[in-house]
This record gives sequence, structure tokens and C-alpha cells, in this order.
Amino acid sequence: MNKCSHTVCFLSIFLIAGLPKMTVHAGFATPGIATKQVPTQSPTSQLEELAKTVTVKVIRQDGVWGSGIIVQQQDSSYIVLTNEHVVKNGQLYTIEHHNGQKYQAQLLQTANFNGNDLALLKFESAASYEVASLKHSSSLKENEEVFMAGYPLDFKESDARGFSFRSGRITFLGMDRPLKGGYQLGTSHQIQKGMSGGPLLNSQGNVVGINGRHMPLWGPSCPYEYQDGSLACDALPEPRPLSWTIPIETFVFQASESLGISLPRPGELRIENWKQEYNSTTNNEAQLQNTRTGFRYSFRIFGYK
Repeated sequence: MNKCSHTVCFLSIFLIAGLPKMTVHAGFATPGIATKQVPTQSPTSQLEELAKTVTVKVIRQDGVWGSGIIVQQQDSSYIVLTNEHVVKNGQLYTIEHHNGQKYQAQLLQTANFNGNDLALLKFESAASYEVASLKHSSSLKENEEVFMAGYPLDFKESDARGFSFRSGRITFLGMDRPLKGGYQLGTSHQIQKGMSGGPLLNSQGNVVGINGRHMPLWGPSCPYEYQDGSLACDALPEPRPLSWTIPIETFVFQASESLGISLPRPGELRIENWKQEYNSTTNNEAQLQNTRTGFRYSFRIFGYK
């Protein structure tokens, strides 16, 4: 655990399976640290272009593919987040960017997500690629417009490179605990095979979730289970959400536990006009206060000692 002496830890460093030190873009901007600017209000076309830069195709050795999100970068090493069910049956993997470039990738076997449908791959490239900006899903509201991106096996609604970008709505946020695999956010999208592992983005272009499950078309009368195997249908609305998404914070917090990452909650606050306040007597609580509006944002510091 990193030591932070009376300062807020906005960025953390960690090692994965002998990798060099890596950084995670968590949406906070700190003086002296360059961060990617996300438009406050982006037209759909701009959002689609942004999604193309951070969404990749994950191709297995048998030729079947899913999607993934570029979430970390250090020097020439890139980390891609995807679903476990996208990669678990393959041995060799290829990452294909929307620009057509392909890279051999390796599965990070040390990444343990405790039963959540998540996995990490690493590829090397001298080219410079965008890294996704993450935001906690608690910022979402029911019926809010969100966008799904990925590479479906069916090309009917895709561009020339097979990329698909779809608008939908948040239809359910009422899960008190996740379904099996970590799925917790219900949407109105029609997810197709090949789009698993791709991002769910809000209207500002932040990744708020990882797509991966559609509403079952057949099977048992209640196909939804919690992590412990108990049935979850009584807690779900009618009609059922068409697709399910894993909140992005599940990745961040699980990575924190299994890989030694220490991160603040992903957010979108900018440091301009903000001052930091720290109170060591209240469970390591820190606050950002906007000096212009007076608004305060509170969060718990990770890694304080």
C-alpha cells in the first residue's frame, strides 16, 4: 500500500505480473499531470469517434472475437479490459485497433476478479493510443442516455471495420447486489455476440461499465442468479432489461484488492478552481471544495497511512 502523508492520492502506481509501473486514468486532474480532456457535452458523432479510439477487438486463436477497452498505459505497454468469457477458451490472442493495426496479446493470469466476468490482456506498441476515462456508475440515473460500443459478429449495424456504436437508456439501477459475473446495470441496448467486453459510455464520453450479457431468449423460468446462486428474479423489473453491464468501479475495486492498486473513486472533477482539504480524524476523509461555487465533493483516501 502506498504511503500518502496528508495529501490526496489521485494517482497510484502498481505492478502486474512483472510489468513496469502502470498508471490508471481515473478522471481526476492533478497539477503537473497531463490528463485527457473529455468534452462537457459531446455530439453523438464525437462520442463515437472517441469510443473508436479506446475500444478494440479481442480475437481468439479460433477466430472468434469479443471487444475490449484500453484502460492503462505505460511507455509501450497497454492493458485491455474485457470479459472473462471472451478469452477463457483461447490460448493466443490478437488485439485489433480501429485503425487496422493488430498486436499479439497475452492474458494476465495473475488478475483475479473473484468470480466477476472480467479479464485483462497486455499488448506492446510503439504507437500512441488513447486510454479510456473512467467514471463511477453512481453518477447514472434511470432513463439516462448511454452508449454501447464494440465489434459485433453481425456486421449489419457496423462501419467498414466492424465497429458498432449504439444509443440506449439506463433501464434499471435497483440491484442491491450484483448478479453472477458482477452484472448490475440494466440497459435498453440490444447487445450482440462480439460486443462483450466493450464499454458503456455516458454522454460525456466516460466509461461507466463493461458490457457482456443480454437477456436470455430461452432457458429456465428465472435465468438470473446472484453470486451465491440464489435466484434474483423477484428483485428485477418487468419488462426485463435487454442487456446487463458490470459497473466500472467493480474493475477498479477488484483490481485494488487482487493486484495491489490503490485508487480514489473514479470521477470527473477538474482541479481548476478546487482546493484540497484533508481530515485525518474522520476515517481518512478528504474533500475537494470548488472555490467559485462552494460545492464540496467528499471521498475516502486509499493508501493513507
